[in-house]
Amino acid sequence: MEHGPWRREAQGAELTATRYRRSDGRLMPWEFSRDGHDFSVEVGGGPIFNDSGLGRRMAIAGLGLAQVFEAAAAEDLAAGRLQRLLDAWQPPFPGFHLYYPSREQLAPKLRVFVDFMRDANAPPR
Repeated sequence: MEHGPWRREAQGAELTATRYRRSDGRLMPWEFSRDGHDFSVEVGGGPIFNDSGLGRRMAIAGLGLAQVFEAAAAEDLAAGRLQRLLDAWQPPFPGFHLYYPSREQLAPKLRVFVDFMRDANAPPR
């Protein structure tokens, strides 16, 4: 599906896709969704990074396209430093999921992390 129909929307853009290298060494594919079907595309040819913020900064610098979480790009989108591309092909993001032991006495470090994630990802009030 590397040359899927979504590429028609990006034709004419002479930019390469930035790629994220996971901690296990594999390259993260770009994820898309259309008409209820999810699929991944192995993009090639662009810069490779292992810092999630670096892909966004590379896109701002004009070094390539980046697929990033909307929340991470919101400020840059609002300021016009980034533009949406292939928006109709982006999968919905239901939020983060955190699994941990259901013990009443969580380790203090884990309790702090759980509370942080809950607060950081709470819907706006």
